[in-house]
Amino acid sequence: MLLPTFPIETAPAVPKTSPQNSFALTQETDWYKDAIVYEAHIKAFFDSDANGIGDLSGMIAKLDYLESLGITALWLLPFYPSPQRDDGYDIADYLTINPDYGTLKDFKELLREAHKRGIRVITELVLNHTSDKHIWFQRARVAEKGSEWRDFYVWSDTPELYGDARIIFKDFETSNWTWDSVAHAYYWHRFYSHQPDLNFNNPEVQKAMFKVIDMWLHLGVDGLRLDAVPYLFEEHGTNCENLPETHEFLKKLRAHVDRNFSGKMLLAEANQWTEDAVAYFGNDDECHTAFHFPLMPRLFMAVEMEDRFPIVDILEQTPSIPSSCQWMIFLRNHDELTLEMVTDEEREFMYRQYAQNRQARINVGIRRRLAPLLENNRAKIELMNMLLFSLPGTPVIYYGDEIGMGDNFYLGDRNGVRTPMQWSADKNAGFSRANPQQLYLPIIIDPEYHYEAVNVEIQERNPSSLLWWMRRTIALRKRFRAFGRGDMKFVLPDNPKVIAFVRTYHDETIVVVLNVSQFAQSAHIPLAEYQHFIPYEIESGSPFPMITGDDYPITLNPFGYYWFVLQPQLLATSTLPIFDTENILSIRLGEGDEWKKIFEEPFVDGVEKFVIPKLLINGLSATEVVSTVSVIDVIHLPFPDVVVALVEVVGTDGSKTVLTLPLGFMKNSEDKEISDLPKPSALATIIFPDTEGILVNALESESMVQHLSQLYVHKTGMRWNSGVLEIELMEQLETDIVQDAIPSTEIIQNLPDTVLAFDDRHRLRLRRVLHEGSSINTEILKVLNHHVHFYGVPKLWCTLSYKRRGGQSSEVASFETLPPNEGSILEMLTASIATETAKLLTNKSLQVSEEKMPNLADERIDKVFTVLGEQLARLHNALATEKSSAFAPEPFTMHYQRSIYQTLRSEIRQTIDRLEQRYGEDEVYSRQVQKLMNGEDRILRLLKTIFTIPMQGMKVRLYGNRDLGSIFFTGERIILTDFEGDTSKAISERRLKRSPLRDVAFLCHSIFETVVHAVHRTVPSDADELSVNLLVEMQYRHIEHLFLESYLRTVEAALVPNTKEAVFPLLKAFALMRGFQTLRESIDSDSTCEAELLVIARAITQMQYPDSLAVF
Repeated sequence: MLLPTFPIETAPAVPKTSPQNSFALTQETDWYKDAIVYEAHIKAFFDSDANGIGDLSGMIAKLDYLESLGITALWLLPFYPSPQRDDGYDIADYLTINPDYGTLKDFKELLREAHKRGIRVITELVLNHTSDKHIWFQRARVAEKGSEWRDFYVWSDTPELYGDARIIFKDFETSNWTWDSVAHAYYWHRFYSHQPDLNFNNPEVQKAMFKVIDMWLHLGVDGLRLDAVPYLFEEHGTNCENLPETHEFLKKLRAHVDRNFSGKMLLAEANQWTEDAVAYFGNDDECHTAFHFPLMPRLFMAVEMEDRFPIVDILEQTPSIPSSCQWMIFLRNHDELTLEMVTDEEREFMYRQYAQNRQARINVGIRRRLAPLLENNRAKIELMNMLLFSLPGTPVIYYGDEIGMGDNFYLGDRNGVRTPMQWSADKNAGFSRANPQQLYLPIIIDPEYHYEAVNVEIQERNPSSLLWWMRRTIALRKRFRAFGRGDMKFVLPDNPKVIAFVRTYHDETIVVVLNVSQFAQSAHIPLAEYQHFIPYEIESGSPFPMITGDDYPITLNPFGYYWFVLQPQLLATSTLPIFDTENILSIRLGEGDEWKKIFEEPFVDGVEKFVIPKLLINGLSATEVVSTVSVIDVIHLPFPDVVVALVEVVGTDGSKTVLTLPLGFMKNSEDKEISDLPKPSALATIIFPDTEGILVNALESESMVQHLSQLYVHKTGMRWNSGVLEIELMEQLETDIVQDAIPSTEIIQNLPDTVLAFDDRHRLRLRRVLHEGSSINTEILKVLNHHVHFYGVPKLWCTLSYKRRGGQSSEVASFETLPPNEGSILEMLTASIATETAKLLTNKSLQVSEEKMPNLADERIDKVFTVLGEQLARLHNALATEKSSAFAPEPFTMHYQRSIYQTLRSEIRQTIDRLEQRYGEDEVYSRQVQKLMNGEDRILRLLKTIFTIPMQGMKVRLYGNRDLGSIFFTGERIILTDFEGDTSKAISERRLKRSPLRDVAFLCHSIFETVVHAVHRTVPSDADELSVNLLVEMQYRHIEHLFLESYLRTVEAALVPNTKEAVFPLLKAFALMRGFQTLRESIDSDSTCEAELLVIARAITQMQYPDSLAVF
């Protein structure tokens, strides 16, 4: 039978539907590698105010369209004030918005709305020149020679200087110099004469440009396209392009951006040959990206010549670039199809084929859109886009090309490719409600491309339209990181009309095959190194015949194409694993073989694809969609029935996670124990000539758990296949304690770490997800046990780490001991609340009011939470004394204060959006959502003091735990355990230093949740809701007061702000942050949200200072 490529039902190898965009930006700083860029002009996209010109509000209104298309980055053409003699590239003011398009407030709203949809924004930075209407130029022309303002531009008494520089706009200019009658001198311009070039040899010009950059990046712009960047400097005797001074300036610019911002991108518009263009990456210290201008015309040449040579030739000439950099590739844009980077013969060929009408030619190029260039041939258009999406680089789509818009080169200049976007068959193509004569440019009425026939609305309704094809293709491309990040190797067939190459990235291998001919073609692709792989066509998921020889035969339709993902064949010979009818893997071993041989070739393939996924489905892996799994090593314990497998899980997004999987073997003779196991434990059948058994999850076998617990006792007897096991002893291990305790071994926690308890005190913590270095729990316990000698935490005896050859060590397990204790404070609090609540039920009624609240007192609980406050404060004090860089306290900054506020704002918005998506039709929940939305502005107004007033305080490493079940009471002291923090967050995030008040607020949240659940479980179901809530409030407020007061009395004064006006907003912000996080977690897990909504409602309504802040 044909075996599935991925046995995890929830993670097919090939997507059948388009995935939804995320609602937040990715955190990768090299986001541009995976981006799908959409180039649009604000004035051409959508007119919201019926004045005939598109605007920012119109762009915002159409962001959902871009999101549905799969766009992740929006490149906006210039939107600054301008005389509009060069479509906005003649800038009159860098620091504001053209009033025709809107205001700075509108632009900020665009940034917010785009970022909410996972769309980054790239804007134009026209460095080289300004408009002659710019105030800088007006000052320069009247300033004295040699003065600071005069030198903002390049002047000469003669037009003969720099005579070797080419004239770029030959159709419009005869010289690069123009006489200015006011200045009585010539000024230099590489483009139009109304665009004087800035003088970058003047440090004041550079300083002024840095201020421009800072303003837009601070606003939230994600990338800057550096227009005409090769022409910034001039030098006599050169062509004034690509000068060393230009690269020195770009290094300075890049250093400034990297120093002051994170995740920002610089894009070089360097229309140069590849050897010159590649220099704009520097040594990864200039631009992050650059356009590949020489490639673009050769894509059109290849299709018209029906020969792959132009594409292969230019890519083979392209030098390698730094690993963090990226080419930007495109088919068309707002300018002409430039033919500067081709030979004279090639230029003549392009003119003959694509611009026989001379009016289609301008400067050194062709002013036409994609569809007219390709004669509106749908197959050709698809092929060209497949090249765009397949070749190395980030694809850029020009607005309207996704629906096949036409052009009108009779409009002059390059305006013919800048006409209004065609949204519908309505008046003005749905672009504007204005009088048609008001439009900034007329709409397309050419019969073949008429807006009534070519528009978004019509194509949205037709699943076979070009728009839907683009949407599906983009979605498929986004599933594979190899397209944006992978290597490329040509595998050229015997037929020159067929181009084929392999894109590889980590475990992704994609073969791309394209026919550049108008006729059907057959070819043989040299894929010898992929013998016994099966090609799966990506769009359909259909398997093609296995690759069995040196050459793989393929047939393609006219302008046809394929994307294949290669997967190795699972079963090649009868010696490999066999499968029974229930899809339970059966592995047949030979006489004398150990069962552990299943982790060796050829059997391990079956284990990876049919055994391990059963465990991942049960929630072990945090990776949402699994691409592949592989066993990287196996730790053999000195017991015949159990091993710990180390497994690497790769997600479809390229993320990698290493897991520990305890596995064991049970012979069928052990019928009693097997029959007691849950059904999922039968992971595979292992068949020997004389017996058989099953492979099981070792954590579901009592005897195997006991064997796992002896990792430290028998450490010298353990073996591994390809790594090194390292033991670090902090104290001499009391092995007799462990051995004596083994009969009572139990699992008290399974995920995210498995904790094996030998008794109430001794514990083995097995890491289920491995990270480089020590775990956070170990890292903090080492400091507390051995550096600051803090009492009231577990004693760490030793750790076990695994080191892959040539790699870093990763902690696998640790052994720790708790001081004697009376149990967790979760159990104590729950029991106390239930008992105190039950007292009120003795009269079979529950009537509580704010005026007459019962005095419920449990002295033991009072002591527990008073001591908890003191112990948490002592912990923060102790951690703040550690001087190593990972722990040394850092002072509050305004940036940190702002980040607290922004994080809270983001949590509120994301949670409300999630609630609306999940429960928008539910009347009860809709009212709750409305309450949250109504309270949002009030909360944020009250909490703005967080970032408006500088606060005293320090950021320290935190406890991070919010589970009251991990905090124990000895009768006199609190024992704090489990310092891992929120394991759903990245380990680097959990290591961040933050205000200690975050720990306080998060624990307050946990206390309140416990009180809510305990009261609701105790009172009758028909109890009065108001009385129940008052009872919850009364009991919680008492505990909160004890906890906060003791904490604030004990914590070092330097660690927290010194006024209640500063402490209260921070506590409230952190409490709300945790409340909204918990609510969102409940929504995502389909749990009920009543308790979480009550927690947030209380936090919103309780805005007065609590009594505990009286310590100030």
